[in-house]
Amino acid sequence: MSLTTLPLELKLQVISYITSTHDVNSLINSCCKFRMIKYSKYWPGIKKTVLNDETRENITAELVTLWKLREAKKVEGYTGFQSIPTTDLETLIISLESPDIDALSTIRKTIKWYIKRFYKPYLREEYPASNPFLPPSSTILKNLERSFSNLWLVIEANSDPIVSYRCANRAPILDWEVYKISQEIYEPASTNKLGRLYGLIEKELVELGEVCKERLVGRYKSKLEFENKYSTEKSFYYWLDSFTKWGLPRLILLTEKLDGVKNALKSSEEERMKFVEDFFGFDILDDSYLYFRQSVPWEKQSMLVNWLSGQTSCCDIRCFSRSMEREW
Repeated sequence: MSLTTLPLELKLQVISYITSTHDVNSLINSCCKFRMIKYSKYWPGIKKTVLNDETRENITAELVTLWKLREAKKVEGYTGFQSIPTTDLETLIISLESPDIDALSTIRKTIKWYIKRFYKPYLREEYPASNPFLPPSSTILKNLERSFSNLWLVIEANSDPIVSYRCANRAPILDWEVYKISQEIYEPASTNKLGRLYGLIEKELVELGEVCKERLVGRYKSKLEFENKYSTEKSFYYWLDSFTKWGLPRLILLTEKLDGVKNALKSSEEERMKFVEDFFGFDILDDSYLYFRQSVPWEKQSMLVNWLSGQTSCCDIRCFSRSMEREW
């Protein structure tokens, strides 16, 4: 008797013993009789069970540290990074033994989405001679998952939700693990996996930013003035271009984190444009903008230039590793 001729109950029992989402998807898509399970009421439960089982076999220090940091930010009475206790190796080992599997699986779902989206361009850069259309090996998938965990952890460790001014506080908050992995972003993007993955996400955000920049300039053209010493055309477009290339992707990642960026990239084109446009700050030029309603146009434009230049020069994910140098 073949697998395809088994009753549904036995098919489900067979699937329940699989602890790899990749293997389950391969089996489900192998033939129409298994594919029908994908559209049944049992499929959501199967996916969750398999993902949780897979997570139990792929728990890493980076994943647990990321989970602990995100949970610490949600605690009632949270007062900023300074309120998070340093995580030593002993505490981390205890967390590795009894973590929240559902929470870790939720994080891994987002990481798996990034792997699926950026696997081929990553492979073209990291292994130019390889065939990106071949199924990825388990080793490459595990390395990518760990690298995305590291990248997400460094991003979380650079943004404090209590601070109103984005990226204003980068206090050293965690442990040896964050310090070690944050050093990888120091190197040029061409020298390590972490830099390459960050570069691929950054490239996509910059491409969106370029489109949004043209739309915003066209929309606000009538409100732009370059006839006074406070707002020259050269200065305005210099900082607008610099912000689009450097400040914008870092600001988006530090503000929205990987899960927020994923939701934006999955949305419709118009929603993506609106999501990115909000980070440019052009709404300060609107007459309806509450805080600067009484300001004259050149004052608003000067404030916009200050915003663009400030975020471009300050919004650097790598600052966290620099801030920890005094501690080590």
